[in-house]
Amino acid sequence: AIAAIVTAIYLYTPHQRTVRPLVYEEEEVQIQGVVSDSIADSLMHVVPTKPQGYTIVKDTIVNDIPLKIFIPRNAVPELVMGNINKTDSSIILGAMAADFGPDKRKGWIVAGGFILKGELISRSKSKYGFCAINDGEITLGNALKTELFEKCITDSGDFFRQYPLVENSAPLYSRKRNRTICRALCERAGEFIVVESLTTERFTDFANALAQLDIDNAITLMCSSMSVRWAIDKQGRRYETGAMEQEFPEVVNFIVWRSK
Repeated sequence: AIAAIVTAIYLYTPHQRTVRPLVYEEEEVQIQGVVSDSIADSLMHVVPTKPQGYTIVKDTIVNDIPLKIFIPRNAVPELVMGNINKTDSSIILGAMAADFGPDKRKGWIVAGGFILKGELISRSKSKYGFCAINDGEITLGNALKTELFEKCITDSGDFFRQYPLVENSAPLYSRKRNRTICRALCERAGEFIVVESLTTERFTDFANALAQLDIDNAITLMCSSMSVRWAIDKQGRRYETGAMEQEFPEVVNFIVWRSK
């Protein structure tokens, strides 16, 4: 069981080191459709097809930390709860989101404030970082109180809390000293991506690497060797890690991107 741990966050000034540049895939633009001839005016009509969602998968190294980067395309984010079908073809990227653990009185609970489609699941403020999703739009923040919490309730949105890693392009210091596989939900130049370390790292070192990757804001996702993450790229290849087949308590939750 994974218990929630309260962490104090401080600003951390990183050492400057060489960063291997991250080159994003140049996307191909294709128009596909059905062409038909009109006898009346001999015009050619094109009926466009619906774009299929997929994930761009990239590898890079920052400060000697190997990182894997997942960039969703043509997809909408949302929170889901429970042991969902991870082979659902509509999901092109998914990862465990909020921590959860056992409570003596309530059984298994989600750690930190959690809202699912407007339903209040947990009001705890055990972590300062948060992710709010309203109308398919993500907002990341670092605050004990935020009006977005109530907005997610009134507007049937999603909300969860985690540890903040980067705020306004500055890495944040963490007192957590243990090393783990690190995973983060990140905002970079207005887009939201998932970044994870391929080696066990401390949160502070991981946050430093994210900041040097030009990440503007970031919070952790569930971080452990068992934490589940999967993705599907443009060629239909699957990228999986963690205990994909394990049945977790029903409070297990994921942030997923579904193809539009």
